[in-house]
Amino acid sequence: MSGAGASESACDAESLRFSSVDWITLGVYFALIIGVAWKAGRSSGSTEENNSFFLAEKGVVWWIVACSLLMSNVGAEHFVGLTGTAANSGVAVALFEWFATGPIVFLALIMLPVYMKSNVSTTLGYLKLRYGECVRQSVVALSLVLYVLTKISATLYAGGLVLSVVSGSAVSPLISVVLLILLTLGYTAVGGLKAVVWTETL
Repeated sequence: MSGAGASESACDAESLRFSSVDWITLGVYFALIIGVAWKAGRSSGSTEENNSFFLAEKGVVWWIVACSLLMSNVGAEHFVGLTGTAANSGVAVALFEWFATGPIVFLALIMLPVYMKSNVSTTLGYLKLRYGECVRQSVVALSLVLYVLTKISATLYAGGLVLSVVSGSAVSPLISVVLLILLTLGYTAVGGLKAVVWTETL
């Protein structure tokens, strides 16, 4: 029995390892990401224009904006965490995402007209206008801390874990995380927010 179990786990581990086709596909994907970021960065006039909020000085069409907004919320923690939980306990974990529909509809129907009337493009801009700079700075600081501790750390850990597993532990999770950070920093520095929007869409 134990021999059969060991054989089965060895087969499972083997099936998770990348073949040469997988490595080529991954290489093509990263090449596309870099190419799109470089093209997006060069298609605009200046770096200042690319980095200006909101959405590269409105130099991006609506469907790119929609794709970017959707994908900026989806990361490795969804592919690893939510799907792993669903595999163990069922699809009830989908409520984690479905329950977001109410707040999104509230934002679209109630808050968006308020933002447009106030001539602001972000929640932080509205907070500054409504409550002052002190409240805005407090929310910025709180958001950065929470984002790093909950979103970014989970995404990097999950992404590093996936790359480590599929490479057959050829690349450690720590090295995978460093590579992901460097790649993201690279295309963001070169192409600005416009590059981020386009790469998220891809």
